[in-house]
Amino acid sequence: MAEENKPQSIKQNRLSRFFYPKGINVEMMRYQSNKLCYSLSLASILSLVVGFCCLYSGTKISGAGSTFSLFGSDNIGVWMGVDILINILSMLFLLYISIRVNAYDVKCGYALMGFGVFAILKIFLYPFSLFQAGLMSHSILICMILFYLLSGVLELFAGAATISRGKALIAFLKETHAIDLKSDEKAGKR
Repeated sequence: MAEENKPQSIKQNRLSRFFYPKGINVEMMRYQSNKLCYSLSLASILSLVVGFCCLYSGTKISGAGSTFSLFGSDNIGVWMGVDILINILSMLFLLYISIRVNAYDVKCGYALMGFGVFAILKIFLYPFSLFQAGLMSHSILICMILFYLLSGVLELFAGAATISRGKALIAFLKETHAIDLKSDEKAGKR
């Protein structure tokens, strides 16, 4: 029975060491980049691009008429332009954040988590309005939702890990710097 619990505790140990590194693991973080979180954030950008392509490859724009309405406006062209602009700017900003996440930047970890929430919430705006107007098929909507959800979840996980690991690294560097200052003071008194 103890052997059955052993793989579970090993997994918990690895996950705990990943999110809350201590000792030599934090020392190694000084010299290694945040590869997993960087890769996850790049995968979230790829998922966002695929969801974006699904949205616009299967949407019938002509014949929208008065059935489409978002925030009281029935002009589909304006909303499409706004959505495309938001998606392009989001992808560019996510690429910038991904590069900063690679260096354990805690602020960018928070920004990545914010974008994760935004990626999940934006499903309920423009795409659902298109679906309710009959301009998007059910299968395209499901595909787009899955890719946007995947993007959001990857961003949330990468952001949480970056925040946790970045704070551990900052605390370690503060402690190490304080020790270095004390040893320098002692060396100067001799």
